[in-house]
Amino acid sequence: MEYRHKFTMMPPNASLLINPLQFTDEGNYIVKVNIQGNGTLSASQKIQVTVDDPVIKPLVQTRPASGAIEHVGNMTLMCQVEGGTRLVYQWLKNGRPVYTSSTYSFSPQNNTLHIAPVTKEDIGNYSCLVKNPISEMESDIIMPTIFYGPYGLQVNSDKGLKVGEVFTVDLGEAILFDCSADSYPPNTYSWIRRTDNTTYVIKHGPRLEVTSEKVAQKTADYMCCAYNNITGRRDETRFTVIITSVGHEDALDDFGIYEFVAFPEASGVPRVGFSSG
Repeated sequence: MEYRHKFTMMPPNASLLINPLQFTDEGNYIVKVNIQGNGTLSASQKIQVTVDDPVIKPLVQTRPASGAIEHVGNMTLMCQVEGGTRLVYQWLKNGRPVYTSSTYSFSPQNNTLHIAPVTKEDIGNYSCLVKNPISEMESDIIMPTIFYGPYGLQVNSDKGLKVGEVFTVDLGEAILFDCSADSYPPNTYSWIRRTDNTTYVIKHGPRLEVTSEKVAQKTADYMCCAYNNITGRRDETRFTVIITSVGHEDALDDFGIYEFVAFPEASGVPRVGFSSG
């Protein structure tokens, strides 16, 4: 044979060993079989040989690396592989394939995933799976940073009876209110109280403690404001605290309907107007 030291015939089944295998060995090979007898019978078969390098573990990078704001920003995930041939790319989110949608699109080779615009629902564990005919490798998981919220703002308490937006507590009882909303990064919180038709900020932070014996009024109106300083969005919720004592049922007489209107300030803490009806 032409390459005597590279190709070895392996009888009795006419196997051909190629050693060492190189990229130049890729191509079509034809095996011919001749059988001598009363007549000569012959047959041939063409075999295509492909030569590949194994896939090296991919690396995923995101742009922008600092993250993107939902409904405003876009994000690009890039899958980079330093070695391997005839590569096929597949994107996974939480272990499941990602497909083209109204917000997901791919580069021609599928090695880049575009998300435009990002939403809270796009948060998850992404990875890039790369295959070729002889191997496959998956990248480490990456979680893109997406800023969102606040959503679902609510106020809860450790004591007292809550009916709608009204908390009823006993005279002399201390009650702790907790304000929470889904947001990233975490919100900043401000508590606002109405006294004599005026409102003012009484505390910053997610928790507020009210001691009913220190409340001169039988009813007190509060608001919790949540603000995300990255998305620039805010939400607010209002509630009323009614102070009752044993044998006194008239605390509800002071209950009314109140409206709070928040005006943004440069400091990020809202200025609030109040009216009652």
